[in-house]
Amino acid sequence: MFSPIRENAYMVIERRAWQWLDWVMLGVLTSGLAIGLLYVMTVPQLVGITERAGFMLALLICYFAPLLFWHPGYTHLWALPFSVLATSGLFSLFITYHYGEVTNLVTVALLLLGFHSRGCYILLFNIAVFVLAIPMMQVWLATPQAFDVAATITFSINSAIMLGLGLGIHKIWYSHYSVKQLYEENLRVYRLVQEQNRVLEQYSSQVEKLTVAEERNRMSRELHDTVGHTFTSVIMGMDAVSYLLETNPAMAQEKLDVLRQVARNGLEEVRRNIHQMAPPEEEGSFTAQLDQMAKDFGVNTGTDIHLTTSGEMYELPRQAQLTMIRCLQEALTNSKRHGQASSIRIHAEYAASRYTLTISDDGVGIGSGEDIQPGFGLNAMEDRLAALQGRLQVLPSAQKGITVVCSIPVLRSVGLGG
Repeated sequence: MFSPIRENAYMVIERRAWQWLDWVMLGVLTSGLAIGLLYVMTVPQLVGITERAGFMLALLICYFAPLLFWHPGYTHLWALPFSVLATSGLFSLFITYHYGEVTNLVTVALLLLGFHSRGCYILLFNIAVFVLAIPMMQVWLATPQAFDVAATITFSINSAIMLGLGLGIHKIWYSHYSVKQLYEENLRVYRLVQEQNRVLEQYSSQVEKLTVAEERNRMSRELHDTVGHTFTSVIMGMDAVSYLLETNPAMAQEKLDVLRQVARNGLEEVRRNIHQMAPPEEEGSFTAQLDQMAKDFGVNTGTDIHLTTSGEMYELPRQAQLTMIRCLQEALTNSKRHGQASSIRIHAEYAASRYTLTISDDGVGIGSGEDIQPGFGLNAMEDRLAALQGRLQVLPSAQKGITVVCSIPVLRSVGLGG
C-alpha cells in the first residue's frame, strides 16, 4: 500500500514504501556508477593506482551519499539535492579545475532530483544550482580566457532535459498513483457498503421475524380477550335463558335478543382485530365505557357488578384506554369462569401520576399458602401493561376471592393526561 503524498512547497520528509519506479531509479543510478568506475579504470589521463583509487572512492561517495537521504520508507527532499551538490557537483568542478575538461557527473543524479522535486522551491533550487550555476562554473573553469556561451547553453540544456525528464516521470507516476489510490478507496468503500448491506439484510430479517412474532402475540391476546369475554357472557346468558324458557318465556326471548346483540358485537370486534384495526371511538368518557362494559357483562352473566371512581378524572391516551379495557375484560371473564363469583367490585383511581384499576370478586379465591399460576390471559394482561411501563398484581382478597390491580403511569404534563 502507498502512503498518502501531499504535494506542497513545504514538504520536507516523504515517508512511503518504495515502488517499482523507485527501484528503476536506483538501477539507473547504479548503472551510472558502474559506467563511471569503468571510465576511471580505462581513461589514460589517470596515471598510477593511487590516483585511480582516489577517483573510484570519490565516485562511490557520490553514489552512496544521496542514499543516506533517499531509501525505502524515507526521503528528505531538501537534504537530497544538497547531498548531490556536495558530492557529484563539487567533484565535477574539481575535475574541470584540475584537468580542464567539462564533465557532467550529475547527469544521472539530475533524473533522481527531478523525480523528487516536490513543490516549487525545491524545483527552483535544482534549476538554479544544477541547470545554471554548475554548467556556468564548469565552462568558466575549463576556458577562463574566453567564456564559451554556446557550451554553457548546451550544457545547461542537457541538464534541464534530465531534470525535466525526472519531473515528468514523477508527474506521470503520481497521476497513476492517485488513480490507484482512488480505485483502492472506492473498492474499500464498495466492500464496506456490501458488508453493511449484508448486516442490514440480516437485521431486516430479524426485525421481520420479531415483528411477525409480536403481531402474532398481539393478535392472540386480542382474540383471547375478545372471544373469551364474549363467549363467557353468551354462555352464562344462555344458561339463564334455558332456565327462563320454562318459567318466563317472554323474559327468555328478551334475554335471547340481548345475547344475540352481544354475539354480534363480539363478532365485529373479532373482525376488527383480524384486520388489525383499533376499536372505534365510542361516545362518552372512558369511565363510561368501562361502566357500560361492566353492566353488560353483569346483565348477561347474572353478576352483581359495581364501578366506583376516585380522584379528578382525566382522559387517558387511546392505547392506555385499550389496554385497560382488555384488562377489565379478562379480569371479569376470569372472575366468572374460574372464580364463580357472584359479586364484582371495580374501582378506578385517577391519581396525579398513575391510573389504577382494581377488580375484586367474591369467588372461590385461593388459599393463603397457594401461589397463583398465571395462564395465557394473565400473561397477556401483564405484557400489555408492561408495554406502557405499568404493572399487574393478582392478590387474594381479605375474605375470599381474588383482587386484580392494573396500573399504568400517567404523564399529564406532556399531554398523556387530561
